[in-house]
Amino acid sequence: MKLRYLSVLALLFSAAVQAVQAVQAEQGCPDGLYPGGAAPAQICIPVPGYGIGGNTSTAAAPQAAWALTWGAVALSSTGEIGAITGQPSESKAKREALARCAGYGGKDCKLNLAYKNQCVVVV
Repeated sequence: MKLRYLSVLALLFSAAVQAVQAVQAEQGCPDGLYPGGAAPAQICIPVPGYGIGGNTSTAAAPQAAWALTWGAVALSSTGEIGAITGQPSESKAKREALARCAGYGGKDCKLNLAYKNQCVVVV
């Protein structure tokens, strides 16, 4: 009876040690990566060949979505500038640029430029 009890206890201890070693092997790296680098700046390095032949993770990678935004610039003959970026539509960007130009004291503000997903420099 003692022998059976000791053998079951040894088996459980062996399984626990293997589980701890498996957890320590990854050290916080996700599937397909293994720990590398020197402490404290440890990094996760891709496993060579991982993902070839169907051994990939079942989770799909998130798809990035480009945010479509508009900007506009309005100028007056006396030098006031109204510029706006990050607007959801062309018409809203144009309105805001004209309003900013008028807000700075421009009397004859006119739309000079409207653009989508770009940047602009006014000199």
